[in-house]
Amino acid sequence: MRGFKALKKTLVSVVIFAAAVCLMSAPLIICYLRGTTAAENDIIARDHYAGTIDTFIIGGSQVEYGLDPKIIDPAAGFSSYNMSCVWQSLYGERILARQELARNPVKRVYIGVCLDTLTRTDDNDDGQGEIIMLPRIRGLGSKLDYMLHCGQLSDLPGMFYYYTHHGMIRLLNIIRGRDYSILDFENRGFVPYLLPDQDMTYDLGGEISVRDYYENGITVENRENFLALIRECREAGAEVVIFATPLSQVFLEYFDGWDDYLDQVEELAREAGVTAPVLDFNLYKGRAQLFEDGEDFYNWNHLNYSGSQKFSKIFAEAVSDAYSGEMFYNSYAEMFEAE
Repeated sequence: MRGFKALKKTLVSVVIFAAAVCLMSAPLIICYLRGTTAAENDIIARDHYAGTIDTFIIGGSQVEYGLDPKIIDPAAGFSSYNMSCVWQSLYGERILARQELARNPVKRVYIGVCLDTLTRTDDNDDGQGEIIMLPRIRGLGSKLDYMLHCGQLSDLPGMFYYYTHHGMIRLLNIIRGRDYSILDFENRGFVPYLLPDQDMTYDLGGEISVRDYYENGITVENRENFLALIRECREAGAEVVIFATPLSQVFLEYFDGWDDYLDQVEELAREAGVTAPVLDFNLYKGRAQLFEDGEDFYNWNHLNYSGSQKFSKIFAEAVSDAYSGEMFYNSYAEMFEAE
């Protein structure tokens, strides 16, 4: 009996302590979530443009850093918004698309896929998707929906640390008058990767992990969410186009399963009723002459600011020309032989 009372007392103490920690941390978490940089929270920007967006671009970090609406819109005649996010899950893409399709006259949605888009799992993203994605989702119900589908209990300590740590940094900057979290509305969701000129750095571990993604194959959950995302966009009256961002030459040569992966993506697009061809900009004719590894990439699969400006121009050119097949090789084998 005494043991039960002692256990009960301990549990009550633990609960009280946890509640106190959460209560004291709440101002820091709110401070972080109220941040207004595009990288941390673009809800304010999407509210600003609500009702005017006719084109959505959505994907992971390759797309977030790679496509600049300020370049695309004048050339293609769009009013676009880059709704991409680092480690964005396909279910997260569905929630964001659903929210924005409901309040914008969206005519087209461009969905970016990289090598891990369809092969990533909750077990190998280390909770990063939940940490960065959650502040972008509008509404408590949608946030809970996202966490129930994508979050894991093991991610919670990391999320708690991330939000409180960055909340403290932002609070200190506000006190010091150095709060740099000012949203540039003109970027329309594009997050330029502004680094000094430097040589690319290769992370062998990262390269191997991406190969492991591919070898694990397209997961059932990702397949279902990918098809559902396309279906929901088309049901809202939007044309859907699937595309892939340019990768560094060293990574293209490192991995040898590109044609097989592209075939799988094209098969899924056809299954979902997408009539436009998949625009893989690694097959863009002249890509090898246009992009320099050390000049236009900051690592093996992400464009830097210089690369994003080049990519945005050829992206606008391709979509303006109704996906002209003359601009692209038919396969990676043909591209490697030619370039």
